Amino acid sequence: MTSKAVGVCRRPCAFLSLRRFNPSFPLGAWFRPRDRMVRPFGHLATWRSDPLFGTLWSMQSKATTVDQYLAELPEDRRATMIALRQVFLEKLPEGYVEGMAYGMIGYHVPHSTYPAGYHCDPRQPLPFAGLAAQKNHYSLYLFCIYGSQEFTARFRERWEATGRKLDMGKGCVRFKRLEDVPLEVVGEAIGSVPVDTFIALYEQNLRGAARTKAASARASSDKPRAASKKAVSNAFRKTSKKMAKKSALKKAAKKTGGKTSGRNTLTARAGKAAKSARSASRKKVTKRASKGR
Repeated sequence: MTSKAVGVCRRPCAFLSLRRFNPSFPLGAWFRPRDRMVRPFGHLATWRSDPLFGTLWSMQSKATTVDQYLAELPEDRRATMIALRQVFLEKLPEGYVEGMAYGMIGYHVPHSTYPAGYHCDPRQPLPFAGLAAQKNHYSLYLFCIYGSQEFTARFRERWEATGRKLDMGKGCVRFKRLEDVPLEVVGEAIGSVPVDTFIALYEQNLRGAARTKAASARASSDKPRAASKKAVSNAFRKTSKKMAKKSALKKAAKKTGGKTSGRNTLTARAGKAAKSARSASRKKVTKRASKGR
């Protein structure tokens, strides 16, 4: 994945609109920073363009291991992250691997299980979930439910049934305190998506996106063609109209012997002749169009 920019948004807690799921858009949280600034605890706020999950924005750590990442955090924030991480480790189905990804704690499908890797950067393993401590809140990136309306609806229903407020986009859950999170619901969401199911869902969405992209390309290529045909047809009509009028005036002038008197009569005859010529021209155009179909 190639980083488009490095910086920090002037409103680090204000997540702008989440885009609808489309595999032609990038991974992670979702708004674009504008300025470069080093954040506390060794973090950098960055955004990346990634074709599956939207634009990734996170307080990105330079840590290379999970332990190093946790050690960077203040004690209270570290305790929250450790508690959340424990839920992930306990409920994570067999086959997923923990590691640092995109500057946060990530859980992914290793290349040994899915050699194709992440389609926008095959060097990266296929991401499954993520956990990050931002400047003013925490984020859970649940890619495991992001592409499925069924999984998302069930997760929302289970969370709201606990009476806690859910601040969630398409796949990113944001909260400020550990008490705001029903850990059993998070654990259930993570544990209910085995590796095989997740890979099948991922590939299904990729195929759907490819079909949508192809249909869009066909539609966009057809529009100029249709516009071009219409422009040619309009130009042909205008030219035919002018030529018919000119021809009618000449004929009317011949009948009057080239006299300039009786202008009203001449104009009336020319108009009538032009109307007949336009009618004949229209019939020709219609006939050509029907042959073209």
